[in-house]
Amino acid sequence: MLIKTKNGYGFGSYESIPGIVVSGRKLTQKETAVALYKLGELTQAEAADQMHCSKSNVNQLWQSLFFKLGTNSALPTVLKLIDLGVIKHLILCFIIFSTGLSGISSMSSDVTRPPRPSSARTRTRRQESDLRAVA
Repeated sequence: MLIKTKNGYGFGSYESIPGIVVSGRKLTQKETAVALYKLGELTQAEAADQMHCSKSNVNQLWQSLFFKLGTNSALPTVLKLIDLGVIKHLILCFIIFSTGLSGISSMSSDVTRPPRPSSARTRTRRQESDLRAVA
């Protein structure tokens, strides 16, 4: 069941903030609720029971989310909502804010590709014969 929080609604250890604009369109409370229920591993039928609506209504809410976010399935939609800050993991937020971001290294841990060798290309037999014919 959804719980009213200071900023929006919570389910388990996740919180959603309805009303954030995505591509010029506002996300509604029910749209963020179905995403929270998906994070809680509820089926559409179980989410419909929790929201006191029909399963087809939940399906329509997912279709609306797909349209607004430019996705076509639930997993990329939920991940995009997390990336946009619409859904936040409360435990992760607590850890980040309690450490004051001091534990995060400023150096990037990305692996960089080594530079390509600058050796000259070798000529093929056909190119060699063409050069001989011209000379």
